[in-house]
Parts: sequence; C-alpha cells; structure tokens
Amino acid sequence: MLLVQLSVELTEEVPVSAAKEFMETLVVCLEDVLENAKARHWEHIMNGILRPAEGELEWAQSELAEAMGVSPPGSDTWHILKGETVDLSAITPEMPFNDALEIIRHAVDPPLQIVVMWRDLYDNAEIEQTTLVDMDGPSEVKLGGGLKLLLRAMEGPMHDELGYEIRDDIIVIATKGSLSSLDEKAGVEAFPESRVRALYEEKMSLVHDKQKMEMDLSATDARFMAINKHIAQLGVEAGEEVANDRVLAELEEMVRMNQDRVVAMERLVQNGTASTAELIDMKEKLARARVELVKHKNQLSLSAGGSRIADYNNELASMSIDMAEKKAYMQTIDKRLIAVERELAAASIAGAESRRIQFARQQVEIAERRVTEVKAVVGSMQEPSVVVIGAD
Repeated sequence: MLLVQLSVELTEEVPVSAAKEFMETLVVCLEDVLENAKARHWEHIMNGILRPAEGELEWAQSELAEAMGVSPPGSDTWHILKGETVDLSAITPEMPFNDALEIIRHAVDPPLQIVVMWRDLYDNAEIEQTTLVDMDGPSEVKLGGGLKLLLRAMEGPMHDELGYEIRDDIIVIATKGSLSSLDEKAGVEAFPESRVRALYEEKMSLVHDKQKMEMDLSATDARFMAINKHIAQLGVEAGEEVANDRVLAELEEMVRMNQDRVVAMERLVQNGTASTAELIDMKEKLARARVELVKHKNQLSLSAGGSRIADYNNELASMSIDMAEKKAYMQTIDKRLIAVERELAAASIAGAESRRIQFARQQVEIAERRVTEVKAVVGSMQEPSVVVIGAD
C-alpha cells in the first residue's frame, strides 16, 4: 500500500462554502488522477508483464512437452477434446467404466486413441474395467470436459485422483501420481556414466584388436603371395631340369619300348607263336623300367627343390587355415564394434535428451515463478482512495 499526504492550508478569509467546494473539487480531481494512474499501471502489469510471462510459460511448457514426448496444446487430439461438443447421454450410472470410455472413444470420427493404465488404476484407486461409473452422461458437453467428469466420478474419497495426458496424440489415463511419475521419467533416460565408460573402453579395445588383426592378415597375405610366387618359380626350374635330363629321356624311351614289346608279345601269345611265360617276363621288364623311371623322377624332383615345394605347400595350407580363423574373428569384432558404437550413440542421444528435458523443466520453473510473482502483485493491488482530514 502506498500512502501520499497532500496538505492544503486556506486562510480564514476564504468563505466556508468556497473552501468546501475547493476541497470537493480537489478530491474529485485526485480520485480521477489516481484512477487513471491505476488503470495505466494495471494495463502495464497485465500487457507488459503478466501476458509476456504467461507466453514464456506456455512456450517453456510446450518445449518440455515436446522433449518428453507429450502432445502440447495445439495437437489434433487436444483440439478435439477442447473443441468438439458431443452427446454422452448414453452413459448411465449402471454402466461399467470401460464401456463408458468406449462411448467417449467413439464420440468422434475417427475414434480417439485411448490407453488406460489398468494396473495403476487397480493398485492405486481400486478401479477395474467393470467398476460402475455412477453418473449420468450430459447430452451436450465438450469432449474433454466430459472425459474429466467421468474420471472425477470414478474417484473415491480415500484413493488417488484420476487424470489424463496426451502423449503423441494418444490419451493416457492413469492416477495423477502415476502421470507425474511418467513426466519425471519421460524421454530417454541417460546412461549411467560407468556404463558409458565401459562401452568406450570396450570400443578402444576392439579397435586395437581389429587394427592388430588387420596388420597380421596383411603380413600373412603378403607371405602367402610370396610363397606362391616362389613355388611357381621352383616349379618352372624343376620343369626345365626335368626337360634337360638325358637319363630321364632314356628311361622314358625304355618304358615305351617295353610297352611296345608287351603289346607285340600279347599278339604272339594270342597267335600261339609265343608262350605265356615269355609274356610275363616281358611285363616284369616293363614294370622294372617304370619303377626306375619313377625313382629317377623323384630324385630329380628332390634335387630340383621338390621337398621345399612340399614344405611350402604344407605351410600354405596352415596359413590358409590361420587366415580363415582370423577373418572369422575379424567379422566377430566388426559385429561387436557396430553394436558398441550403436549403444554409445544411443547413450549420447539419451544424454542430450536428458539434458534438454532438464533445461526445459528449469525454464518452466522459472516461468511459473515469474507468473506467480506477477499475479501476487496484481492480487495485492487496492483501489485508490482519497481521505480528507480536517476539512470541516
């Protein structure tokens, strides 16, 4: 309250009637000035302070609702609840709660999407789908108002109050305590710091293992190619040595001659001009010639690097198995690395969303305090008055 004192001293020569008229005129002028000042002050508070503060609060609430996945005022379902006038007279006191909700759900076309937290209603309000509503539905009511009336009718004196929220244009019905809990947990919860640290350390270990495996595979692959190239070179050298070996050529010629003699001897035996014993003796000579040819080839192979080629082939077989195992392990590392990176990305998103929700809540709290303070100022304003003392 603001008190202002104005003193007016009149001389004794001033007639009483004139003084009285002067005071009455002064009071009227003062009251008019004070009323105008109050009106300007009121307009300044309402339009210059309160409405901007309420606008900031509405914006902060919208940001918080968006961060938490709650449909803000202005969503399709919100407009339907606030704007659609419907007839709910089909709701009777003997109707089960679930049936009454079905009437509300289908009061508009397309029907509303309603999710009821039945477990919460049963645990905290002792309400089931078959609980009677004990109310008569109004014949003309805004859809949102009708839903509130139904929920209020279901409340018991010793139980939690019921409420609803719009989340992604879906109406969620539960006790108000549970809805508050949903608000606190809305959005993606941030990952524990220990979990994020463990994921990061695992990623570094996987990356290190992958790099080491890639270097091992690269070295093994280079050795594999070099050995193959050396084997090919040894094969060429062995081929040249065999081609130039005169003893081998003589042994091969001996084998061919013995083959021809065996064929000729077989014809003679068939004609009866040679004995079977002679044919057997000829075949034994052919067999001995072939054995000598094989022995000489083996000796040539050993002298031309055949044993080294065999050793190299054994090493290549072992390397092939080892490379296959490492590639399989690399695939396992890649799969786990992808999973870890996805989880780290989710943790990053979760942390960002959690911080966004926390910031939005702080903005709402600040805006709410500002609106409350301004409304308190408005509520404390008093009508201006003028009191005349000592006028008689």
